[in-house]
Amino acid sequence: MLNASTLETLSPPIRTFMTTGASEDRVLTYDDRHREKNQALWQQLIDNHLIEWGKAPGSLVDEDLMPPLAEILNKACDFARKSRDKNYPAPIRVVPDGEGGVAFEWQAGRLFIMLHLRADRVVTKDIFHDCKLIATDSVVLQAWDE
Repeated sequence: MLNASTLETLSPPIRTFMTTGASEDRVLTYDDRHREKNQALWQQLIDNHLIEWGKAPGSLVDEDLMPPLAEILNKACDFARKSRDKNYPAPIRVVPDGEGGVAFEWQAGRLFIMLHLRADRVVTKDIFHDCKLIATDSVVLQAWDE
């Protein structure tokens, strides 16, 4: 979780970009001028990566690497659709982790965020500033619908 001392290390535009006062606030969102382009980027990610990986998981098998599990891909698609609909910025990339999971990655200047949906039903969020880990959080999901 970001705290006041963490935010002090970030540049003023990033600090403003990330500050929120309530759980319903749109954090890390684009304004409505960018909505259409941003939603198209999310849809491209869903169609060209997540769905394609589900259709042809064998295309990702490389030596001892495991492709994303169907359950993980379904949850990744759900997350991507909800994020698209809430106008959250599209990630710079989505990648299989080689162990049955999927990672979404964002970058804003010197800030890098990774959201990792792991095959063991753990979801982790790591935040880096200048390649230094400044925050990490994880949750073990008992049921994916939580």
